[in-house]
Order: sequence, then structure tokens, then C-alpha cells
Amino acid sequence: MKEEILHSIATAAKHLGILDQTAYRNKCIRLEFEEMKISCVGETVEEIIRKISAKHCLGELSIRDIIYKTEDEIIERTPKIKPKKIIRRINPRREV
Repeated sequence: MKEEILHSIATAAKHLGILDQTAYRNKCIRLEFEEMKISCVGETVEEIIRKISAKHCLGELSIRDIIYKTEDEIIERTPKIKPKKIIRRINPRREV
């Protein structure tokens, strides 16, 4: 259920052009790791990390950093646009 919601939100964000691909990949790797911890009974965390690193073509240290570091924002926050200041001059710059 979690994955379906995540993928649908990511698809919508991709269509809007506000999806951070790296953060999305990292979130998917974290979810996959959590599922494999439950489903692969008897395997150590090191073995699970090796499987994930082979699947995603990333190094084991990279996978470990992704799994254990803080959460990323999947949807990029767009910067707020500051309104331009309107400067009214008493005397025009050019005189005709």
C-alpha cells in the first residue's frame, strides 16, 4: 500500500516537473530494504545490502548511507518568487 501511494505521488510530481529523481530512488531503496528485512528470514543485514547494491548497481557503502541517513524530500520545494520592487522616480532619467 505504501509503495502504491509513493509511486502515484511520484508519477504526479514527475508530470509537474517537481520530482527529485535521486530522493525518489533513495526512498524506494529504503522501502525495499524494509521489505527484505521482513521477507528474507535468516539473512543478515549485510547480505540484504549486497543484494540491493547488486540490483541497483551502487556500492555497498552508498546503499548503507541511503538506508541509514535522514529522509530526503521526494518533491522539490519550489522557491518563492519575490515580487519586484517598484521604484517611482520624481525626475525621469532621460529628458527629451
